[in-house]
Amino acid sequence: SPLGEFQERLDILRACSVELYIAFKVSCGKSTWKLQQSRVLLSIWMYYNQYLPTLSKRLDSLRAPVEEKLKNETKLAKWDTQSYYALAESTERNQRKIMKILSEFDESLDLNVGILIQEGNCSGLRTNLNSHDEFCVTFPSFSSMFPMTGTESEVSGKQSTTDVVFRESLND
Repeated sequence: SPLGEFQERLDILRACSVELYIAFKVSCGKSTWKLQQSRVLLSIWMYYNQYLPTLSKRLDSLRAPVEEKLKNETKLAKWDTQSYYALAESTERNQRKIMKILSEFDESLDLNVGILIQEGNCSGLRTNLNSHDEFCVTFPSFSSMFPMTGTESEVSGKQSTTDVVFRESLND
C-alpha cells in the first residue's frame, strides 16, 4: 500500500472486521465462518496498526519540507496587476512552481509501506536493505536485546510470574 493511503486502508480493514462480527452476532452464532473472517481481518489490522505511529511520523517528516517550500513560494509569488497579460503570465509561472513542489510530495505519498516497514524491522540487522546475503558487522548490545527489568526480584529470591507459569506448564 502507498504511504498516503495506509491509514485509510487500515480503517477500511477495521470496518470490514466489525461488519463481519456484527453479521455473526445477527445470525445468532450460526455462521461461524463470519466470525473467523472477522478475527482474521482484526488480526491483520492489529499487526499493521502497530506500524501506524512510525509511518505517520515518516509522512509528517516528508510533508514538513514541502509545506515550508509552499509557504515560501506563496510569499514570493508576485501578483502583477499592471495588465491582464502580465497577471496571466505570472499566475501561470507561479502555478507551475507550485505544481512542481506538489509533485515532489506526490512521490513521497507513493512510497511503498512494505519497504518502509522492512527498513524499520531490519535496522541493526543488515547494513543495507538490499543486501540479503550480507552479514551485519555490528550487533545490538546485550542490554538492548535483553533488558534487565524484573531481575531484582529474581536476585532477591522472589519468584516472578513468568517463572511460576513456566514451572506449571512443565508439570502438566
